[in-house]
Amino acid sequence: MKRQHFDPIALNNIAVQHLENDDFSSAFNLLKITLQIIFTIEDDNPAATNTSESIDFQWSKNVGLFATCKLNDGNCIDRYVFPRGMFTIRKTQKNRMMRGDRKLNSDVKVAIVYNAAVACHLLSLEEHCNTPLQLRAQSLYRLSQNILREARNQGFKSKLCFQNFFHVAILNNLGQISYELVEYESSAKYFSQLEKNLCFLKRKTKENNLLWQGTGYSQKDLAGMFSNTVIKVPNTAPCA
Repeated sequence: MKRQHFDPIALNNIAVQHLENDDFSSAFNLLKITLQIIFTIEDDNPAATNTSESIDFQWSKNVGLFATCKLNDGNCIDRYVFPRGMFTIRKTQKNRMMRGDRKLNSDVKVAIVYNAAVACHLLSLEEHCNTPLQLRAQSLYRLSQNILREARNQGFKSKLCFQNFFHVAILNNLGQISYELVEYESSAKYFSQLEKNLCFLKRKTKENNLLWQGTGYSQKDLAGMFSNTVIKVPNTAPCA
């Protein structure tokens, strides 16, 4: 195997290209390999590293989609899934990771875990709501959220959060996947947090076009996410 094949950033970007081409199975299979690699790599010192300055992030170009969910009364509604993966882009080729490298930026790990969650989530929808895949996607979304939180607690200022507002996408898809799994209480919690963050984002970027462009979101993305927050979530699971 060539050395660059051990590079999780390169593997991640190939997988995101598969997502753009709606090849969710290939994307997920490649990201599973990438996950095995990144969790053998030590985090950079969050408070001291400058690695984040040499990495940029960019959303893929997928178009948002709506997943059909059944309500307690047997009716169906469509809820918005944010399907775009996150490319990790090196500013210089000198930062290419080889097999022996043992440091990796927390934001890069978060992006890769999130991409695996998205690929798994979309694959579950393609396979008509495959429950094991849904549960795995939910677990991966939560893991990406936890890595962000732990890095922040250690003094790491996340470019993904402060520039890309990455946590908004995580909250949207966690709310959606929890809804699909009939975990209505969790879904309502995530969508409530999503609404607060969307309102903050809208207010923050209203008079700052550069900040808005930096997020990588489109108006359609935000409209789709807002649509999830206005649909009432049932209080109880459907009867067996």
